Amino acid sequence: MPTLTEAGWSSLHDAALRGDAAALVQALEGGLDVSAATTLGVLGSSLAVSQLVRPKGQTVYPATLARVEGPAALAFDAGTTALSVAAWAARRDIVELLLARGARPDAKDGVGATALHHAARAGALDVVELLLAKKAKPDVATKKAKSAAFFDAGMTPLLAALGEGHLDVARRLIASGADPKATTTNGNTALFFVARAGDVGALSLLREAGVSLIAGRTYLNDPLLEATARGHLTMVRALVEAGSAADATHLREATVKGHDALRAYLLSAGVPPLVHRTPMDAARANDPWALEAMHASGVDVGAPAVLTQAVGVGAARVVDLLLARGARLATDPGTIGPLHMAIENHHADLALRLIEAGAPLDAKDGHGNTPLFVASMRRGMVPVLEAMIARGANPHEVMRHGNSAWKVTETTPSYRAVLEKTAHVPDPTAKGWEPPTASRVLTDASLRPTFKQTYQALFDELVPPRGAAPSLQGELVRVSHKLWDEATRNGNGNFDERHRAMAEVLDVVCGPPFEGPRLTQIRAAVRAVAKGTLDDDLHRRVAHAVLEWCVANPALVPRGAPE
Repeated sequence: MPTLTEAGWSSLHDAALRGDAAALVQALEGGLDVSAATTLGVLGSSLAVSQLVRPKGQTVYPATLARVEGPAALAFDAGTTALSVAAWAARRDIVELLLARGARPDAKDGVGATALHHAARAGALDVVELLLAKKAKPDVATKKAKSAAFFDAGMTPLLAALGEGHLDVARRLIASGADPKATTTNGNTALFFVARAGDVGALSLLREAGVSLIAGRTYLNDPLLEATARGHLTMVRALVEAGSAADATHLREATVKGHDALRAYLLSAGVPPLVHRTPMDAARANDPWALEAMHASGVDVGAPAVLTQAVGVGAARVVDLLLARGARLATDPGTIGPLHMAIENHHADLALRLIEAGAPLDAKDGHGNTPLFVASMRRGMVPVLEAMIARGANPHEVMRHGNSAWKVTETTPSYRAVLEKTAHVPDPTAKGWEPPTASRVLTDASLRPTFKQTYQALFDELVPPRGAAPSLQGELVRVSHKLWDEATRNGNGNFDERHRAMAEVLDVVCGPPFEGPRLTQIRAAVRAVAKGTLDDDLHRRVAHAVLEWCVANPALVPRGAPE
C-alpha cells in the first residue's frame, strides 16, 4: 500500500482534517497550492480494506489507497483537495479560510465529487450554506463508479444527504434549486436513498418537492427492497401504505436477512408465503417455517447437503431446526460437510453446535483436510479447537499435503496451547501423499460403491497436492477435475491457454474401451471441455469417461511412457 506522501496527501490536507488554521496558513505561505490534490485515494487508518462495503458492486483496489490517521469513516478519492477534506470534517472556519485564499468551491476530485458532496454526506449544514453562498452548484453529479469514498456514479449532493438521513441539509439544497428528481447512473432515485436511510420523516419532504412515494422498481432501483434489506420496518410500512407493491421478492429478502417483524408485516399485507422447490432452497433462504412445513408433510429435510447449505449462509435457526429434526451430519468422502462449511465461513457458533451434535471430526474435505486442520488456519477458532480436542480430534494427523494442525499452529501460541491438551502423540511414520506404484481403488471393487466416491478416492490416491500427477491415470483425473472445478466454481474466469494445453491429455479417453455412439459423445464432450464449456453435463460426461478408462486400464502408466 502506498505511503501518504506517494498519495499526494500534504500538510495542507492534514491541517484541514485537524482544523488547524495556523498550520494551514503556514503551509500556504510555505508555497503549497491551495488547490493541491491527492494523486491516490486515502482511507482512515482504522478502516481495513477488507471491511469496505462498496455500493452496487463498485471496486476499489488496495494498491490505489493510502492511509491517514483519522476515524474509520474517513475516505477520499484521488484528486481530493483540502477544501473537500475540511468540508467532510465539518470545519466551517477552515472552509471559509480556504475559500478566502482562492480555493474553488466547485473543484472536483477524480470521481467528480465536490466539497458540497462531502459536506452534504457529513450533514454539515453550516458548511453547505457557506458553499452555496459562494455559488457552489447544488446539482453537480459524480461521474465514475470506482469511488473509495462510496459515491455512486451520478450522485448529487442532495442524494448524498438523503442517503445519510440529513434532512436539514436536503431541505436546504432543495431550496437552493437541487433537483429532487435527479437519479444516479444506476437509476437510484431520491426515494431510494431515503429508503436506505430509513427516516420516514424524509417522505414528507419528498412529497412536498413533488416526488411520488410509490416506489418504482428496476433492477438496481427498488426503494421498498432497499428498506426491506436494511430492516427498516417503519419505512417499509410507510411505502406500502403509500401504494408501493410488496411481493415475494421483498418477503424473501426479509426472510433471508432474518427480519422477522418485517416478514410478519409483509405476510399480513397480503404477500403469499414463500414456496421453495426443495429443502435446499428453503435452507438457502433462511426459512425455517417452510422447512418445518416440509418435514410435517413427510419431506426428508435431513440430508447433509441441506444442513451444509444452511450453515453456509449462517442461518442459525434453520440449523437448530434441522438438527432437532435429525439432520444427518456425515457427508460423502471428499465433499465439504456442515462442519467444514461452518469453519470455512467463520461461523464458530454454528461449528460448536455441530460438534456437540456429533459431527464427524475425521471427515476430509475435497482437499483432504480435517475440520481441525482447517480451523487451525482460521481466526477466532479457539473455542472450536477446544471442543474438537476435547472430543478426541488428532492435531498430529498428517494431511495429504504433508501438513498437520500441530505444524501450522507453530507460530500461533493461543492455538498451540489448545492443541497441547491432546492425548494423541506424533506418529513418526505418518507421511503426506506419496505416489503409488499401483491403484488400490482400481483393483478393489469394494471401494467403488458410486461414481462420486470412486472418483474422489482415485483423486486422493493418484493426484499429488501440487503439480501434475506422475501417472497417466492420475493426470486424467487431475485435469478433468481441475477443468470441471474451474467451470463450475469460477465460471471459467481464469480459463486460458494453459487450461487448453492441459486438456490435451483427455484425448487418451477418445478410444477403447469406448466405441460407436458412446465414443462419438465422449469425443464431442472432450472437445467442448477443452474449449472452456460451462455445461456441467459435458464435464460430468468427461469425468465418467475418465473413470471408466482408468477402470479398464488399472495398471498405472507412468507419464511419458508409451500409452
